[in-house]
Amino acid sequence: MKRLIIIVSCFFISINLYSQPKVEIIRNLNNFRLTQNLTTGKYTIINNNTNEKLQELNYVNIISSYYQVLDSKNRMFFINEEWDIKKEVNDFDDICIMESYYLDLIRLSIELSGEFYEICERPIIIDYENESTFEKASNLSLKINKNLVDEIFFINGKSKIQYQKGDLLNAKTDPRTIIILKDKKYFYI
Repeated sequence: MKRLIIIVSCFFISINLYSQPKVEIIRNLNNFRLTQNLTTGKYTIINNNTNEKLQELNYVNIISSYYQVLDSKNRMFFINEEWDIKKEVNDFDDICIMESYYLDLIRLSIELSGEFYEICERPIIIDYENESTFEKASNLSLKINKNLVDEIFFINGKSKIQYQKGDLLNAKTDPRTIIILKDKKYFYI
């Protein structure tokens, strides 16, 4: 009888051990942990300070100092290591003029042209001393076949973005990042 109880107990313990979801810790930072359930493929972000959890996430990927996240309903938001959650990341949008009379901007746009999405770059110079704006001709920087994407947009979730040329060195998130949605999966360039 003892043997039967031991065998049955071992059986239930082994079933319990194997039924636990297998979780892989992807990142373990000071303020939060990022894990992925290897069975379902879903992600969880856990705040190490408050034990608050963001669960059942479809997608999490680091983009500079923020993580781009898709929740269970494919709604996009961004979170950084300080647990600052934003719907848009605009770290590169701040225009700061320091002892200069002109501003050198870059305007990027995604335009559909025939069978291709074209990513165009237009340099813009704003001269504050003479109160004038000079826009150069658009340069084509990239072409993507429209059949390869379901949606395409910049990090701000839009088809246009503008940033100050000199701020790329200080930007937490690169404004030139292009996000592509294909078959409910997100990719970035």
